[in-house]
Amino acid sequence: MLEFLKPSQRKFAILASLYAALFVIAPVISNRIVDIFGAKVLLGSLLLIVALGLLDVINNDFGLQKARDVIVAGLVTRLVVWALVSGLLMLPVLSEPVGFRAMVASSLTLLLAGEVSIFVSQYFVDVRVFDYLKTRYRSFIVRYNVSNLISYTLGLLVFLLIAFWDKDVDIAGLFFGQLGVRLILQFALAPVFWILSPLSSSAEPIDPK
Repeated sequence: MLEFLKPSQRKFAILASLYAALFVIAPVISNRIVDIFGAKVLLGSLLLIVALGLLDVINNDFGLQKARDVIVAGLVTRLVVWALVSGLLMLPVLSEPVGFRAMVASSLTLLLAGEVSIFVSQYFVDVRVFDYLKTRYRSFIVRYNVSNLISYTLGLLVFLLIAFWDKDVDIAGLFFGQLGVRLILQFALAPVFWILSPLSSSAEPIDPK
């Protein structure tokens, strides 16, 4: 199917699809906490780092509105997927493990926290900050790091407060642990996304049509 699209359209379709896929997978493993050199990190957040980088490439090459369209389309896709999955999980069965429904409810709480934090931090903060910086800094690396640092800090805070506010979890430890690892990985991956964008030194977006 993609062979019928122009090169710029193919690139947009691939980036948007990867972005959506990563955000479908990430919430599934968001309740898995791993220890990386003493820092507590939600496993799903590692995938979000890549997804946010892809969104920055879309914003850089195709403009603010296209980036926001991708965010909204991704949100609608995830809501449909999780509505179907949740409906199947809640169907009555002859026997179910003890605590199964509590586990489902906990997973739905994490999904809700993830969706709220993702939409607020990306639609209203990340793409807007990146777009603002496009007219002031020619360096993609600067735009990428500054916009992601601001949006991720806000999104992480919103997610943790919604997901773990009533649980015996060290929210402060998770926040600073993830933020620290996030910065390291963000800086390390910056050259990868810089290479993906042919307009890494330009403020003018490509018309994907």
